[in-house]
Amino acid sequence: MVMSREYWRGIWSNADTAFSSDWWIDGPHKLIRRTVESGWLLPGCSILEIGCGAGQQANWLSQNGFRVVGFDFSPEAIDRACRDYAAPGDPRFVVADATSDEWPDAISGSFDAIIDAGCFHVIPHDQHERYLANVISWSRTGTRYVLIAACGRTAPAQRFHQVRILFQDHFDLISCEESLGCLPRRPDLKMMVFRLQRR
Repeated sequence: MVMSREYWRGIWSNADTAFSSDWWIDGPHKLIRRTVESGWLLPGCSILEIGCGAGQQANWLSQNGFRVVGFDFSPEAIDRACRDYAAPGDPRFVVADATSDEWPDAISGSFDAIIDAGCFHVIPHDQHERYLANVISWSRTGTRYVLIAACGRTAPAQRFHQVRILFQDHFDLISCEESLGCLPRRPDLKMMVFRLQRR
């Protein structure tokens, strides 16, 4: 399931307003909506969205009172997000890489919450430690982190073990759930949502 940077840039370069990739969601991810409606993300908090794509989820979060910065490593995706959703103030969109050690000013500092609704599971395993280091740098004690990962060829138990081992030294795992039917075009794909909190 790991795709190259060139793959994603190609996807976004060829995307039009009728984008129909099997992972596309028109609004917020069902598991993010459920997390917000449960009250687990505190009203009005600052949120960093990793891998925001075309910005539809960041826009929904902003409309629901959160202060949102979304980033993606595809300039083409961010161009589309800015075209469709950027407004004075919120949400803000920037080009950045979750595994880099250099970021724009908009994502330097810490956030009340971090959301990754589909980026982690396409990052090569040898870059997970770099990803973790960045998540740590963008968080502080109490930061709530929502990680949604597809299982695909990875069994849920294996995905759970992978996430627990990677994050256990810095985050408490508050809850984990499996869900089918999160992606309208891939109703058979099992997704897992991890809700973690920085120690």
